[in-house]
Amino acid sequence: MSTTIRRRGLGAAPFYERHGFVRLDPSALPAWLAEIRRAEAREGLDRWPRVAMARELRRRP
Repeated sequence: MSTTIRRRGLGAAPFYERHGFVRLDPSALPAWLAEIRRAEAREGLDRWPRVAMARELRRRP
C-alpha cells in the first residue's frame, strides 16, 4: 500500500512511520507513483514538502 503525504505536520510522515510505512527514495519510485507525484506537483500540492511512503500488507491467518 502506498501514499503520498506531507513530510511534516499533523497526519504527516512521522504518523505513518509509526504505523509501519517507510519513506520511498524519490529517484527509485515506480513509474506509476512517479506520475502521481508529478500530477500532485502540477496541482500545486508541492507547496509543502511531500514524500511517497509504502507499507507491506500482510494477510491475517
